[in-house]
Amino acid sequence: MQEKQTSVRNNTIDILRLAASFAIIVLHNFSGSGYAFSEELVALSRFAVPLFFMFSGCFAAGFDRARERRQIIRILVITVLANIAYLLLGMLDAASAALYLKDIFTARHFVEFFMYNESPVATHLWFLSALLYCLIADYFISRRAAESKAGRAALWCAATVLLFGGLVWYHVRLAKNPWLQWFEYRNFIFFALPFFLFGRLLRGTKVTRTRLHPAIFAALFLLLEAAAVLEYRLIGVREIYLASIALVFTMFVFAMTHPAYDAGRVTRAVANAGRKYSLAIYIVHMRLLGWAQQLFYAKVPYPLWGKVIYLVPVAVFAASFLTAAVYVLMKRLVLRAVARSKSAGGA
Repeated sequence: MQEKQTSVRNNTIDILRLAASFAIIVLHNFSGSGYAFSEELVALSRFAVPLFFMFSGCFAAGFDRARERRQIIRILVITVLANIAYLLLGMLDAASAALYLKDIFTARHFVEFFMYNESPVATHLWFLSALLYCLIADYFISRRAAESKAGRAALWCAATVLLFGGLVWYHVRLAKNPWLQWFEYRNFIFFALPFFLFGRLLRGTKVTRTRLHPAIFAALFLLLEAAAVLEYRLIGVREIYLASIALVFTMFVFAMTHPAYDAGRVTRAVANAGRKYSLAIYIVHMRLLGWAQQLFYAKVPYPLWGKVIYLVPVAVFAASFLTAAVYVLMKRLVLRAVARSKSAGGA
């Protein structure tokens, strides 16, 4: 089974990545919106970003050093280009591009960007910076530490302390300061790295080789999602809930134990879309969501707002999916053209 895992793509991971992409759009659409059941939908979606980090850690565990170097460079380039793209879009939207740039390039934003991964041009891009930090830390520290039993034990301790210690710190600070900036907790050190490390450490362990019937996992998913909603109603809006954390681990184990290697054509097509498009969907969705919300409030009659708003994430996901597909296609065509040009030049 281990040999097959190294040579065949895990379809379940890619399907869950696509589902997480949609959950993130739901989260961003409804967070703080005030519509009926909006914060319950947000609570249901809190698993999405941690799951991305956990799968990233799992993939990193299978990289050799050369492959991880390429991945670091890839994420660095994507991070830079995504921030530049949103910077240019912000300049186009601003009444004064000069004033916009003056507000963006400040010492405070500089510190927030490099210390907390908070992008001043698009807040959701924090994920890319945090992932980049995780990969760099993995390359220089955790990869080497994982080679020994003592090192792995230290990583387990570090991941646990960062995850639950950070969670305690967050709740204590939030109790003292209700206006706590979310990025002080939701960043590389407290949020991204623990899940990344757990994904790396759990890969290939006995936990991920213990198969349970899919119906049991389905029941656990429903139970934990209900618990996340209950947590929200008991303690209010939080960046993540204990039930959401448990759900992330449950989904990870499910993906590892039910990889769907022999899936049918439709399942493989969905998994292929998740593999190719999920990151691009994450990057572009915020801009498309902004446009969709503007159109929604401009065109939808007020009495229908409370009903039609629930269709917005579906429309944005479809538009993001199409945008990602066009981008991947254009990228492929450009690379083919470059390859042909080099081949013709060499001939």
